[in-house]
Amino acid sequence: MKTHSISRGFSVLAIMLIAALSLLSARATELIVNGGFESGSTGWALSGSPYGAAVSSLGGFAHSGSYYLFLGGAVGESDAAYQTITIPSTATTATLSFYYNINTTEPNTSASDTFYAAIGNTSGTLTAIVGSWSNLNGTSPGNPYYYQVTYNLLPSYAGQTIRIYFINSCTGTKVTNFRVDDVSVLVTTVTCSYSL
Repeated sequence: MKTHSISRGFSVLAIMLIAALSLLSARATELIVNGGFESGSTGWALSGSPYGAAVSSLGGFAHSGSYYLFLGGAVGESDAAYQTITIPSTATTATLSFYYNINTTEPNTSASDTFYAAIGNTSGTLTAIVGSWSNLNGTSPGNPYYYQVTYNLLPSYAGQTIRIYFINSCTGTKVTNFRVDDVSVLVTTVTCSYSL
């Protein structure tokens, strides 16, 4: 009789533990708005001179869909594009990813036209460089010459409002085109709910 009571007690405990664990769930959320640029510049702040960063479908050079972010494209061009997001303090993962493509008519002797992805604060101060490239990384326009970059935003930015930047500076005498597409910040949070 005592043995059956102990067994019953363990069974009830196991059921309660399984029920409690089932209340924990991981949820993935996309923080970037219009990361594929299919809705034009919605969600993005674009700037630059003499022409400025733009959303383009020219040439069919998107990584996916029809549109992409276009920077450079003229001698002396300096552009920037950013989107502001907030990383939840409860995030267990937060991963930035994007695809870039570079083609150029510059000679491959020096890095005269540069492009980089960065993280900044809401005051516009850059706090981390995700990656940097130049005309020396030029290939051919469009697919299959896009390259993916991923960057872990945790633990540095949990609970913070940040900006995802794409910036270029063209100082050479020829033209370099920089394209960005399919930008994503995928965040996972674990939620717990219970009822008595």
